[in-house]
Amino acid sequence: SPTSSVSSPSSLIEHHFEIMIESINGLRAFESMVWGESDCFIQYSFPIEHEQQLTNVNAIKPFKLHTIRTATTLCTSDPTFHDTNKFRYVLSPADALHKYFYA
Repeated sequence: SPTSSVSSPSSLIEHHFEIMIESINGLRAFESMVWGESDCFIQYSFPIEHEQQLTNVNAIKPFKLHTIRTATTLCTSDPTFHDTNKFRYVLSPADALHKYFYA
């Protein structure tokens, strides 16, 4: 009899990432910038799992890049952010997480 290609929830593997942005040391000011008179933030992109991936583990592209931005803080030579983001990915054992991150 044919086997189903849909993985059961018990056979899925969870992967967890936590990105912490604490501070920047030795930030250099732009020519026209005066310390303490502007705000700064860090913005980056990180792959997130599509919502349909949670129910359809056979999705072709389970991830999309999502833009993440810290809260603004006063711009100094050593600004602090204390920003944390957690990411969870659920894949079948046959899927290698890194192949989606490098694609």
